[in-house]
Amino acid sequence: MRVKKPKIKPGVSAYDRFYSNMRMKIVGAFFGMTIVVVIFWSAMYSIVSYVGDGLRHDEMHDELLEDLHHAVQMLEAANAESESASQAQLIALNARQLNATIAIQASDEQWRIYGDGRSRIQEQLSEASSGEWYQYRWNNPFTTRDAALIATVQGSDGANYRLAINKPLAAWYDHFYYAVSPQILFVLSIALMAFFATPWRSQMKLLKTMLDAMKRMATGDFSVDLPKVKRMGDMEVIVEGLSDMATELQQLEQTRQRFISDVSHELQSPLTSITGFAQALHNETLSRETRLDYLERIEAESMRLSKLSDSLLKLTMLEAQRELVEPHEFALDMQLKRTALALEPQWLGKRIELDIELEQVTVTGDEDALRQVWTNLLHNAIKFTPEDGTIRIQLTKEQQQARVIIADTGIGIAEEDLPHVFERFYKADKARTSSKGGSGLGLSIAATIVRQHGGTITASSVQGQGTTFEATIPLQLAEKPAVLPGGKTQTAESR
Repeated sequence: MRVKKPKIKPGVSAYDRFYSNMRMKIVGAFFGMTIVVVIFWSAMYSIVSYVGDGLRHDEMHDELLEDLHHAVQMLEAANAESESASQAQLIALNARQLNATIAIQASDEQWRIYGDGRSRIQEQLSEASSGEWYQYRWNNPFTTRDAALIATVQGSDGANYRLAINKPLAAWYDHFYYAVSPQILFVLSIALMAFFATPWRSQMKLLKTMLDAMKRMATGDFSVDLPKVKRMGDMEVIVEGLSDMATELQQLEQTRQRFISDVSHELQSPLTSITGFAQALHNETLSRETRLDYLERIEAESMRLSKLSDSLLKLTMLEAQRELVEPHEFALDMQLKRTALALEPQWLGKRIELDIELEQVTVTGDEDALRQVWTNLLHNAIKFTPEDGTIRIQLTKEQQQARVIIADTGIGIAEEDLPHVFERFYKADKARTSSKGGSGLGLSIAATIVRQHGGTITASSVQGQGTTFEATIPLQLAEKPAVLPGGKTQTAESR
């Protein structure tokens, strides 16, 4: 047996289907609400009517008996003779006034009936006993009911009159429609207002805008501009969250594109040099000295490529790493001294003076990773400090943090470049940095390691006077130090 698949109209978007379904749901909800109101109101009306009917049972007996006494009083007041035409007229008049059927028993024990409803009272007269007989009857809540009483009424002169009365009673639901109509009209009015003029239409319009924005984001276009909404409850939170997500994704995409561009550029430069020198070596007329020079340049560019790949691998591993590899307690002041001594050939070669002021501080962290931080910062300071310059290394303990300052008297960094110094491949002076063999990853690696330890790193500089890097490291690690992307500068504050 083949099952037919539901047909989907071509050209109908998911939003249109959702909007149509939403309208149907709203209509269905109010239709269901109307049904619930009617059922609830009917149940309450029935209960109240049933209770009220029970309370009126005895009251109706007294009311019918009073009507019979009134008929007798009217006959006595008119001095109507028994079984006369005037008596018949008076009883018929009284029946019309009471909207009832009245019967009076004649001397031959025959009943004479006046008013409408003869057939019904005749049945009751045939069922009644010789004494007083009372019946309060209804067939169902939707039909007219009646109450009947047969009794002997004594007049003021002592004469007895045998009378019967049958009075119709309204059905329970005679007035139900008038009672429930306002409820139905109220619900239908609310439904119409909700369908045509309530804020849900604005919310649906906003939802369409959000869906369009998400479609654009799915295709890689994060330049979405969502309207600011107010007084929309959860929708306001969702719109703000989606807007923030679009902004973050746009920044992430820009970072990714810049990273790919920077990596391509960094790889292309040494590869171009290697290719050019390798092609030149095919020239057999080159002298031995020239060949050796070309080979040395190829070797240098190859080493540069190797260092670049190592730095990229290290940075990737650091950013993917959730916890420190080997955290343990060590003397930070001794580490800074050893790092400075390891770079002694470089700063002595430029006759740079080191001003070292270190307090005894012990921290808990990854010793090898932090050594990489100080190495990168010192190497950067040495590289951009001219001959006979000064580099200051300072370590102090402030509350529960170690504060490390590495300042130089070098060429400095332009103010517009300071916010980007910790970004991957960023170079304030690309031509100068390339000539000095930098890859633009050292500061990014340093910032990532510092953040891994729960610390912060900042940079300040005055162009032409020098640059100062300040890093703070907690003395004790948190339980799970968070790792943030290297390109972020929120915790690695840059002025």
